Amino acid sequence: MYLDTETYQEALKLLKKYPSTTRSAEFRRLIKNLLFSKPFYLDHFAWPNALLAIGIEYWDRTQTQKMLRDALQSFYQMWSDKKIKIVSQDDILSGYSLLYLYEMTKEPGLLEHADYCLQYLESHRKTTTNILPYRAGQPNEVFVDTIGIVVPFLARYARVRKNQKAARMATDQIIAFLEHGMDSKTGLPYHGYHISDGNKQGIIGWGRACGWLLIGIAEYLIEIRDTQYHELFPGEYVRIREAFSDLLQTVETYRMPDGMFCWQLEAKEGPIDTSATAFILFAMLRAAQNSLVNKQHVITFAENTLEALASFQSSGGIGNCSGECEGFGRYPQIYAPYPWSLGPAIAADSILEILKTNQEGCL
Repeated sequence: MYLDTETYQEALKLLKKYPSTTRSAEFRRLIKNLLFSKPFYLDHFAWPNALLAIGIEYWDRTQTQKMLRDALQSFYQMWSDKKIKIVSQDDILSGYSLLYLYEMTKEPGLLEHADYCLQYLESHRKTTTNILPYRAGQPNEVFVDTIGIVVPFLARYARVRKNQKAARMATDQIIAFLEHGMDSKTGLPYHGYHISDGNKQGIIGWGRACGWLLIGIAEYLIEIRDTQYHELFPGEYVRIREAFSDLLQTVETYRMPDGMFCWQLEAKEGPIDTSATAFILFAMLRAAQNSLVNKQHVITFAENTLEALASFQSSGGIGNCSGECEGFGRYPQIYAPYPWSLGPAIAADSILEILKTNQEGCL
């Protein structure tokens, strides 16, 4: 593995403790929530924590250890103790690894919690085109983030629960974004679009936007492939698979010589972003793991990229990660260690280990 043990351990430390509760952090959160209509609540189950859980899930798949399963069980028990409080759509990604834990333990309570996540999405306010907006209070705005946050859960839930509604909802989110959120010239995604006038919003090729889209589509293709829903809407599945291949090829043209990606893919003289890099790499490796792309190509790519990512390791995880986006066109140029570079990087490192081990076993 390319990442240090201390880096992996940092994910375990942050899983239940992020975000911090210092006074300065609370003040910043209050201002952000007032400005951007986000709920004022210290949410330990939003997508940053979910990405850490995903990192731990794939770590567990690589090196089954009691402490890893215990960490996930403790995390989801904490959510259960709060009666699976869902603050916003951001929390739904936590349902992805919750379903992994259910498949490992068969604890019925975990499945009930997953059911609640689906119920939340079913009752969530929709756009006039019946697509999930990123925020219920802003029903005309569709963000690409939703593809990476909601679709992995929906697709895995559809497989585990044999639920056609979840499969249909996942398909609809992806198809709608491919139709309305992509730049026709570059083939890269905008950050999102407005339903009311169809105007595309944010910048083209924001690194994490590309990562969110690739992650969501990869998980969809993997989870839906072996279900009856693949056969129920085959044309859409093929279209999504082809779009994934095209986007991946396009994104690869923007990689730096060391395998890293910049915060905005076309801004090659701008800052490197470890989160965009880790997102994209995780999606690529998941696709390779499931024979959606050429495995040897991805292994070579991943070895190069993880070596570069490892050079950004610090006491807080993996540095040079761009800060949290604050909306369309609002990309703070703040770079530090954040959970959203750490979780996907650990997952990628773990999957690469699995691929290389399997490769050696075939020799």
